[in-house]
Amino acid sequence: PWPPPTPHSMETTMSYDVSISCHTCGEDLMGGYGNMTSNVSGVWNKAGAPLKDWHGKTGVDVLPQLAAAISTLTNLDPYERKEYEELVRGGGTWGTIESAHEFLCRIRDAICRDPYSRIGICR
Repeated sequence: PWPPPTPHSMETTMSYDVSISCHTCGEDLMGGYGNMTSNVSGVWNKAGAPLKDWHGKTGVDVLPQLAAAISTLTNLDPYERKEYEELVRGGGTWGTIESAHEFLCRIRDAICRDPYSRIGICR
């Protein structure tokens, strides 16, 4: 249902719950796979995909940033990779660059099903 929950404070965040809601019927286009650890939020932010700022926006609002972030993570050279690995909290136990990349790809795929979908971010 729309509207999704309001974002919570990042201070005690353990994970991000992301919903991509169809603009006509409200269906969650993430297919039940909308949760990711906040341990990789630094990776998203550095790549240019600040999920925490996307609550309430539409797919068309964020797709350019999202596509650029996916491209950045896809094409990391070894030096850049080391910089990004340092941003993963918990030493990779609860998230990796690959899991952050995969999650962004799932968000992109959901948005591509309905570019006017609404994004809900609950932390």
